[in-house]
Amino acid sequence: MILFAPIKRMFFNLFVISCCLLGMPANASDLQTQMENKAFKEAIKAVKDKNYAHAITLFEAQAEMPRHDAQYNLAVLLNAGKGRPRNYVEALFWSWQAYLGGIEDAEDLANDIVELLPPKVADEVRSRVGEALQARIDAKDLTAIPQFANYHLTILTEPDYGNAYIWYSIAAAINLPETSDARDDAESQIDSKNLVELQLKTQTLFDKYKFKPLPRKEKEEKMRVKVHWIIDGLIEIEAKSNEAAEAIADEKLRSFIAKHPELTEVLGAAAIQGHAVIDAD
Repeated sequence: MILFAPIKRMFFNLFVISCCLLGMPANASDLQTQMENKAFKEAIKAVKDKNYAHAITLFEAQAEMPRHDAQYNLAVLLNAGKGRPRNYVEALFWSWQAYLGGIEDAEDLANDIVELLPPKVADEVRSRVGEALQARIDAKDLTAIPQFANYHLTILTEPDYGNAYIWYSIAAAINLPETSDARDDAESQIDSKNLVELQLKTQTLFDKYKFKPLPRKEKEEKMRVKVHWIIDGLIEIEAKSNEAAEAIADEKLRSFIAKHPELTEVLGAAAIQGHAVIDAD
């Protein structure tokens, strides 16, 4: 006997793929970068083909590098339980790192997951994220410095302006972009009587890691950048099966795209992926 239950809630994860190369200079010749972009493109194709197990393996390898768009995609798949059993802890771990790496959509995903976890478990994930960032700094990954500063402001349960000030001060001192204002904002939240101690700690860390200022660029070089973008959607549909609900959503989306050709002609939309799940009351 086949039982049909109305689908109260359909999670429809919409991957609209324009391309897979983020921030690559038009004349890039670095073999490693080309290999990474090729793997990312392969992972996106695997999602399109619903080969989620292969996609998650590829995204995970790139997430470890770290590549922040891959971290977000990995979090999406782990949260949805596609390719591997659903794992909120690992999805949160990667979504927080993706957010700190500049993937704005990862913030909403992380916020949704945090609500599902016991506070103690969420705090353990926070600690893991901090350890991962510290390890990157130890490995001389300078991009982790402002991320570690932001971690103390946005990931911890209560903002730690002191440590944020320390790491933003280091980032500003070595000419990392858009960190001087962040340092000043953190300083404005600190009691002036504590600044000298924090500055001494900053100098100690600066000397420990032997940081050297990066050369300032007189003029930013322009790059030809191909942007891979993803839209996440959620729609409620009454249907007798997951397949029927997906078909209805697919028809609505394709009708919308047909009426808005700029999605494909200008923004380069090339694929739609989605799946439905029964949300039991």
